Amino acid sequence: MTHRISMITIVLLFSACTAESAAPREVTRPPQAGSGVARALVQIVSGPAKIRAASGFVFDARPRIPLLVSDEIEAPDKGFVVLRLNNGYLVRVEGGVDLRVADIVLLNAPRTGEGLAAQLDRLLSKEEKQQGERIAGWHARLTGAETVPTQQAEEETIAKKVKLERRMLKVAESEKRAPRAPMEAVMADKDKPQAAASKTQSKSLGGAGAGLAREQATTLDRGVAGRVVAPAWRTRIGDKEKVEKGPPPEIVGRIMNDRTLSACFSRVVSGLPKAVRPHAVEVRIEVSGHKIVRIVLGGGLPLPDCLSGKYLQEKTALGPADGWVIFKVPLP
Repeated sequence: MTHRISMITIVLLFSACTAESAAPREVTRPPQAGSGVARALVQIVSGPAKIRAASGFVFDARPRIPLLVSDEIEAPDKGFVVLRLNNGYLVRVEGGVDLRVADIVLLNAPRTGEGLAAQLDRLLSKEEKQQGERIAGWHARLTGAETVPTQQAEEETIAKKVKLERRMLKVAESEKRAPRAPMEAVMADKDKPQAAASKTQSKSLGGAGAGLAREQATTLDRGVAGRVVAPAWRTRIGDKEKVEKGPPPEIVGRIMNDRTLSACFSRVVSGLPKAVRPHAVEVRIEVSGHKIVRIVLGGGLPLPDCLSGKYLQEKTALGPADGWVIFKVPLP
């Protein structure tokens, strides 16, 4: 009788442990971090990563902690964070990079049909997989049925918001394609000689003028030829980001004018769902001592092979000595 009771006790303990491992406990946000609709959760953490809430409160990034759209993920310098979006996509945040949930390209994409294990296999290197035992959240369940902890009503609200945003975007694009008003056409005809003179001047500059025309953007206001301005760029030093007005580092023009890179970026974007496919790719260049030490893409997009190891250790004459140079490359 005693032996039978002992066996029953062991079976019950084993069942309890199995149930606990199969259904991990929900991790809650600190009260100071605020609450709201969860749009993602932290899946894997390698290193001391942090989450910065909209209120400015910073807390540790732990596996399964829910994230709001206003949260910012601060990955450690030597490590990374893998996020799991509400639509099933996994997004990797590289070490030393800060990424807002709202800026993730795939945030509003339709639900993916790819399994989480397959996504992880693509996001992690061979060395990182070998170190899996020491990475927080490595043993978290990766079943397709498991979703970010949101209520059905909240998910429906998000879906309605996404549809509204897409509808507004279509309206804006249709307005851009609409024919110009008669007055605008008159103004354009009036300034045709000036535009022709500008083209003649560019041709007289030869190769240098052609390169400058490719590197810089010409802004036209209501058909009147405007001034030539340098590509928009900004810097990030520490946790402070600033829009710059002066000429960008030479590397910015080189990347923007590289047709091979442009085609490579287009291939990266073409693999995304059409609903969230961007018209430009954000490039982030990290410099240390005026030397390029790393290049990553913004929005949680993976770095393509065409940029892997390219431009590293090159010197930059302009921009910060230590920090980030950030700009967008329009896609053809």
